[in-house]
Amino acid sequence: MSGLINIAITGLKLSQLALSITGQNIVNANTEGYSRQSISTVTTDPLLGAAGYVGTGVSVTSIFRNTQAYLVDQVTSDIAVFEEFNLFLNNINQVDALLADPSTSLSAGIDGFFRALNESANDPASLVGRQLLLAETKLLVNNFKTMESKLLFQNHALNRQFDALATNVATIAEEIAELNAAIANSRGVNSGKLPNDLLDRRDILVNELAELVSVTVIRHSNETIDVFIGQGQGLVIGPQPRKMISLPGALEPDRRELAFDVNGNAEVITKQLTGGQIGALIRFRSEALEPALNALGRIALAISSGLNDLQKLGIDLEGSLGVPMFTDINDPVLAFNRVRSDSNNL
Repeated sequence: MSGLINIAITGLKLSQLALSITGQNIVNANTEGYSRQSISTVTTDPLLGAAGYVGTGVSVTSIFRNTQAYLVDQVTSDIAVFEEFNLFLNNINQVDALLADPSTSLSAGIDGFFRALNESANDPASLVGRQLLLAETKLLVNNFKTMESKLLFQNHALNRQFDALATNVATIAEEIAELNAAIANSRGVNSGKLPNDLLDRRDILVNELAELVSVTVIRHSNETIDVFIGQGQGLVIGPQPRKMISLPGALEPDRRELAFDVNGNAEVITKQLTGGQIGALIRFRSEALEPALNALGRIALAISSGLNDLQKLGIDLEGSLGVPMFTDINDPVLAFNRVRSDSNNL
């Protein structure tokens, strides 16, 4: 009879634990990052009797999370892709609105300038025509300056975002490393039992990191993970995090770069980073913002250089040879300002 009672007791304890786990799953149904938990069981060691082995009941071997590493990694990857395209779209829409808006685009100013130029050419002696041309020229120059200032403002905003994102990545990396250490320690002191809440918290942090940059996770048998970002740059190796920083570019101080702080030295990794918000900003800068600034400069150079050459061929009302309307691109002051030293030069 005592054997039967003991078997019943093990069954009651199992049912009690199963109900507790079920209750935990229910109350955390809407908890962000919570993974549904289950229990695994095994029959207890039987006792040898006169007729053979007699069972002694059931015991719980573990409480585990109902997760699949493949699906978890796929969600992490999808988060990085979504965040990259979403932020890239938001930024590219701003540039598109700036360039396409009739009130801010260059087309209206260029059209007005050439209309005034044609009228002045048709009646060179007209002082009114000349004044109109000068007025339209000033408007055109102001349009170029306004366009440039707005694009540069976006570049400054981009730099501030790089600073904030680098800080966020560094903070998340430290937290993941701390959880790695806590998980390894918990398994060591609890006979290998899984700290499910810590694992859930770490998965949340990995997904938060994926919002910032693409993430690859390598899992180990002791439930710790190594986290790599971009094209395989190690961010967290076990309990050791690496610190990401934002710093001025070596060739262009107004162009922020992302790097790892390695014993006080910066290891620039901007070109190796993809995905997430960081990947979106890098793509936007290289594929939209910088090409727009370069195109703006080329248009200004083509117009100013062409008109300056034509001005030199004409004469003014007093019979003197014409002088350039715009500052020469090869002016010594402008040429000096275009040359910047590499901060790595000795």
